[in-house]
Amino acid sequence: MTDPSDGRYPDPAWLPGLFSAACGIPCPSVQCALEGFTLDTNQVPLDPADLNAFEGLLDIGHGLFMLEAYGLLFAAVVNGSLKELMDATIDPELRRLFRKGQAGFKSRVPSRTLYAFSRGISAILTEARLKLADYFEPLFGPNPSRSLFLEVCILARHGMRHILSMHQLVQSLYQQAMKKEVLIKGAHLYNFLLNSLSTVSEEYDLSILPLIRPVATEVATMITSFVCNGFVSDPHDEFFAKPISQADALVQGVLDNTLNEFQHTFDREAFTTVYEKISAPTYISAIAPGCRLHRDRFPTYLTEHNAKNLVLIARCGRISGQVGEASNLLQELHDTIALTTTTKFSQVSFDRCVFRLTCMASRSLWLYLLQEGILDHLRILLDVAFLQQASLASCLFMNAQTALQGQVTPRLMSRAFNTALERALGVCYGHQIAKHLEFASFCEKRVGSRHVPLRHKQSVDLDALRETLESFQFHDLFITHQQLQPISGFQFHYCEDNPAYEVRPNTISIKPSTAEHLTYDPRHLGVEAQYEALYNRSIQRSFYEPERTVYTTEQAPRTLGVVYVPVANSILRNIVFQYQCSTTIEVFLAPHCLQQLSTIMRFLLAFKHAEYVLNETYHTFMTVLPSRRICTEAYGNKKDYLVLLVDRRGPSALGRQLQLAKAVPSLCRSLGDFLERLALHIELCSIRPHLTEFYSRLMEISRASVQEQVEYSAIQGYVEASNLFNSLIAHTINNLFLQNCDACVLLRFIFEMICELHRLVDGGIRDGTLNTRVCAHIYAPSREMDELYQRVVALGKVTHRACSEFIRVTRMEGI
Repeated sequence: MTDPSDGRYPDPAWLPGLFSAACGIPCPSVQCALEGFTLDTNQVPLDPADLNAFEGLLDIGHGLFMLEAYGLLFAAVVNGSLKELMDATIDPELRRLFRKGQAGFKSRVPSRTLYAFSRGISAILTEARLKLADYFEPLFGPNPSRSLFLEVCILARHGMRHILSMHQLVQSLYQQAMKKEVLIKGAHLYNFLLNSLSTVSEEYDLSILPLIRPVATEVATMITSFVCNGFVSDPHDEFFAKPISQADALVQGVLDNTLNEFQHTFDREAFTTVYEKISAPTYISAIAPGCRLHRDRFPTYLTEHNAKNLVLIARCGRISGQVGEASNLLQELHDTIALTTTTKFSQVSFDRCVFRLTCMASRSLWLYLLQEGILDHLRILLDVAFLQQASLASCLFMNAQTALQGQVTPRLMSRAFNTALERALGVCYGHQIAKHLEFASFCEKRVGSRHVPLRHKQSVDLDALRETLESFQFHDLFITHQQLQPISGFQFHYCEDNPAYEVRPNTISIKPSTAEHLTYDPRHLGVEAQYEALYNRSIQRSFYEPERTVYTTEQAPRTLGVVYVPVANSILRNIVFQYQCSTTIEVFLAPHCLQQLSTIMRFLLAFKHAEYVLNETYHTFMTVLPSRRICTEAYGNKKDYLVLLVDRRGPSALGRQLQLAKAVPSLCRSLGDFLERLALHIELCSIRPHLTEFYSRLMEISRASVQEQVEYSAIQGYVEASNLFNSLIAHTINNLFLQNCDACVLLRFIFEMICELHRLVDGGIRDGTLNTRVCAHIYAPSREMDELYQRVVALGKVTHRACSEFIRVTRMEGI
């Protein structure tokens, strides 16, 4: 052993090995193990007192060695290269660690925060080794001494003691992650690191902050980017939930798998269960079309209250990092989360930033909505959807979809609604777009009335409408001259298993019948028997089957007794019925609310279409059959013209025509009154009061949001209003449309009767059983005309019974 009194002690040949050991780098003179470092005294025969002083540096070296090992392991876990790392490692101790890690992390764990954590470890190692080099530099000078060696050991151990704290922290994280790997991702990692602060002392906090700040900065960047830009930037599903693919039509606008059940299992029990899940979901709120935010992935230090506010701010899309106070608040929010200037998470500072940002977002959003007229647009949208303005609603949705191509922002949405409404109103009411005209005043004048005349050419610009329809390049829309109204996009199809016929407005297609379905062919079934069979078959089916969504004619399901409303208009089908319009009014309604709104709109548009069919049938009779004035002038006021004078005691052909002229319009008017009462019932009893409350709540929030003294942000009230509307729609659908009850079945049956009535009259016109020749009274009515009259009478009886039964059932069920 070298004498410590010798001036050459410690031997300069020992110093490189001692320095490498202190830096955590394996060397021949030190035995490196995962449990600790041990100096080989045979190669470096230090005095026991000096060895005791140097052991402190061995602890530092072991800490650096383990930090580097964990850093390499975490980086390999992120990249999925842990096996390659293990194969390339020569040191047996490191290979043992990596083999154990490979058994724990069975697959790649992509994570921005974990990668930032590993980069932070690497930066700390570099800084620590440079600092150790500064400590050891005097020992490599010309005159090293024992006293200098002891001084270096003491100073280096004291200056590098934070490495031990970091080692303990990372080792604890590694041990927990081996049990559950999600703990080293995103908010879980952030929560773990924040919880490690203030557990020992302020000095300890300062020592581990360099390890925490890279992760905290990554989380802060994700949150502030979300708040500022309003869209999700979370490619590895750490902080926010994984975005749903916009291209996947099966899950478009669906927030989670629960809503898939909500769509497809709509009996009363399932509805109640699933709707409760929707009301209290596992995520906080919808944050973008097709995305969700999980409670258990949100940093606990941000609190659920603040988390909701951050989501609301992001949904508003009105916070800019480039302007005034907003920029300062966003920077302070970032610094608070990232622990840039503090050693602890400041809850007070964070709460203040979120509150101020929420107030600014609230005020900015509602001023923006009022200035751009979006609240008026929403009111008009609800009016045209629920007050039977189906044609305007059709044009509105079609034009809005055309305008909203690509990424949607509130401002683009505003422009799209302006363009869509003006164009739709201009097409439907012959209005030429004029930007100088006050839009709100124009809408009030044009949309304020309940019934808008669409029948006469002077009320509808058919050329402009034709141009609009053709501009959308419909692939499967069959347009005739009589169907140039927007409502023609909706068609009633009666469909059976291998159906014998299909019913469309103004058309009928008779398909070859087979023996198996012979009883369903109107050409082979008795009048009363046919309607009884149709009525009984309808009674056995629910009105709406959710799994039978909207189909094109080619995709129509051949299901026995199903009545559906296929939409030949491909644009409208994609927007309204396949729920891809969520980006259009996302600022107001959640995606699942849009789905339910579309369901109600589907039925209300069906009412409008039924009314259109009835009116067409009535006007057809009034056009084809001779007027009462002609009959009166030809025969006086006597009723002899109704019967033949010699060979028959029944009515003549003209008499039968006049009987039809009396029966069919009467039936049309009674059905029309029924549909009108039904629509009014839905509006007044189920929808209109809630819509009034919804709109009133919006206006109250709008007025309150411009005030600075808001106890709880007005934007929260906006979401409450949206939730109110969501609840209203779900309640209405469940009560009237989606229950497998008698009322639903009867409603479907009545719609079938309407289509059947129109088919009978249209067929009578085409085959000549209805004619305009007054002299036809001298002939006996044809067999076809007699059959037509019998069918209309039978139809009237069955429909009257169905309407009465529907009213009775709905009263009993309290609908």
